[in-house]
Amino acid sequence: MKNILAEHPRYRAVIGFQAVVAFFFFFPSGVSWPQENKNPVAAKAIKDVVLTTKAEAVQVEIKGDGSFVTHSVSRLSDPPRLVLYFPGMVNAFKQSNISVGHALLNRIRIVQDPQETRVLFEFLGERVPLNQIDEGEDKLIVRFGETNLTDRFLLGKEEVSNSSEQSKEGKVGEEG
Repeated sequence: MKNILAEHPRYRAVIGFQAVVAFFFFFPSGVSWPQENKNPVAAKAIKDVVLTTKAEAVQVEIKGDGSFVTHSVSRLSDPPRLVLYFPGMVNAFKQSNISVGHALLNRIRIVQDPQETRVLFEFLGERVPLNQIDEGEDKLIVRFGETNLTDRFLLGKEEVSNSSEQSKEGKVGEEG
């Protein structure tokens, strides 16, 4: 037997009206629904490079004027280098050569071609050290060294077990 009451147009309207009233009654008017940015603005320029070094690790933040949605990575072996490719981007950062002088990372070079900008990480050792690349809202974070140090970098804390650890932190762009 069919449920005649549920199929009747008048009862459908009443049930729909009750659902709308219940929605507004039970949900406060101040509720805001999170808006996801499904189409982030793609970066067109590298604006800044922030370098943080610790005894066992190095972190490089590459900041842009938008999200790094299109980039690629290559690891080269002879000589050992890590290369980030940013198609369609320009180098708006003042420097193109950054001397790091760390046991893990010797130098960073930013090279611009008409079609792309490349960021080259050059190393002293015989191979590319352990690394991790994370994307932020308007930055790309590249870490070299022990993988368990990434949380300490994110929190800005020193390693607790070694009180004599030295830390050097600063903006590369503020150097001469």
